[in-house]
Amino acid sequence: MLRPFPYGEGLVLQLLTLGPGLMGGDQVEIRVHVAPGAKVILLNQSATKVLPARGYRPVVQRLLFRVEGFLEYYPGLTIPYPASALDQRMEVSLGTEASFSWMEMYALGRLARGEVGKFKWIRARTAIFGQVPFYMDALELLPEELGPNHPGVLEGHPYLVCGFWNWESHPFFEETENGLLGVGLTAFRHSFLRGIGNKEVTQRALKIWSQERALRGLPAVDVMRYSSAL
Repeated sequence: MLRPFPYGEGLVLQLLTLGPGLMGGDQVEIRVHVAPGAKVILLNQSATKVLPARGYRPVVQRLLFRVEGFLEYYPGLTIPYPASALDQRMEVSLGTEASFSWMEMYALGRLARGEVGKFKWIRARTAIFGQVPFYMDALELLPEELGPNHPGVLEGHPYLVCGFWNWESHPFFEETENGLLGVGLTAFRHSFLRGIGNKEVTQRALKIWSQERALRGLPAVDVMRYSSAL
């Protein structure tokens, strides 16, 4: 992690990414505790590259967050390379006064090299809870078993966006030639975002995030200054 950068009453923190990427067999655990009153934007300095290894071992990543203050987590793009596999688990525990938002994106292979859908699999689990579960999500993409154009692999769309914030937003859904994007509400009136499509869908998702932050009265932040993963 590099030095922090000031942002309003809080800080921007960059998680460094290993130069070549995460190799099959790597096991990574990231633990974050945001104390009451603390305000943090946490983002990856660059995209996460998931690389294969002999023996087809997956990359295993565990993200364990305890949030009692204010946390925005934006890991940016995850890019699975051919024959790679990713097993990711994220658990977020929210205090009664906590504010939390998260958005991550997957580029399902390098477009210029024709690698979309050539990874082995991605299995991701997300659990966000307080005294009870607020949001539980399971993502499984299995192109090796199903083929890249199977509905279970997003019908060949090269980008996927997932997000959540624990405040209420106005639900909407849009479909364009670039893809599908929508915001919905959980039973607890928290908001989640999902999108699939081309690169433009990820840029549209960032605009929605900026609008949501403005409605919350949060100061604008140029995330592109701190991360090449977005």
